[in-house]
Amino acid sequence: MSRSVIGAMPDGRLIVRTFSRYLHGDVRVLDPVTGRSTPLRSHEEDVESYSTTAAAYGTRVVRLLENDEPGGWILEATDLRTGLIREVMNTWGAQVWNCGTGWEYPADLQFHRGELYFSWCVTSAPGDVGVYRMGPGDTAPRLWLRGRYDIAWEDDTFLARSPVLVPDPPDPGEFTGSPPSRYDADGARRGALDPASYIARVDRENDRLEYGDGSVAGLSPRARDVVVSRHGRFAAWREDGTGWLLDARTRVAVRLPGTVTGEVSISNAGYLQWRTADGYYVLDLAALGRGT
Repeated sequence: MSRSVIGAMPDGRLIVRTFSRYLHGDVRVLDPVTGRSTPLRSHEEDVESYSTTAAAYGTRVVRLLENDEPGGWILEATDLRTGLIREVMNTWGAQVWNCGTGWEYPADLQFHRGELYFSWCVTSAPGDVGVYRMGPGDTAPRLWLRGRYDIAWEDDTFLARSPVLVPDPPDPGEFTGSPPSRYDADGARRGALDPASYIARVDRENDRLEYGDGSVAGLSPRARDVVVSRHGRFAAWREDGTGWLLDARTRVAVRLPGTVTGEVSISNAGYLQWRTADGYYVLDLAALGRGT
């Protein structure tokens, strides 16, 4: 069973999404001191459903619920302080947009300054995606920025991609993303991200990292669990019992504390996680530069 940290509560407890190859996802509140965890309740307890993605901010959690029946999904919000649970969006049994391969559901759920953001189809036209936004006083998300997706915040600016349609795709509607660009909080573009400052892909066959400008950095053949954060700011891996974290902007790798005994990973929410003989470590990469 794997778990991905999506948030930290004011009292130090962690909000995690658990999943495995054989079991559907679940969202739980984890006490890192005792190791005990409790699952989040749902309005849909009488319907078999599971969490495929989630985001957290303080005591607020929003998760995407799906089931094995075709035809929709639910965005459900939980306030762990009050116990209040409410549906933000419910599309079960309704027609939902599918604007490209793999876009049956919203993606990139995240909070910034208390507001929820996610990427989703605007219409069913291939590549017609946009960023939706919901503030604390809103009853439903609203389209905020059309033609952008995969956003990640750095203070009050963010990185995002634009959809690029694949010519003659094997799957109708397939699209890929442009290199990331910077935007102001009002959506104004500030320019492309320096291609030398992010990792574009992991070349596992040749044991190396490839940067956006085409330059490469070698990895040891013993490197395992090589992972890259969203938009390529950080990479992490383990070599035997040693864990490493690389900042792509400085191209400096630092050793992680302890003797690593399990997988090193980076969650979509920007938390670096690794297990040692002494316990389970979590580092919010926002402290090192917003984890993008």
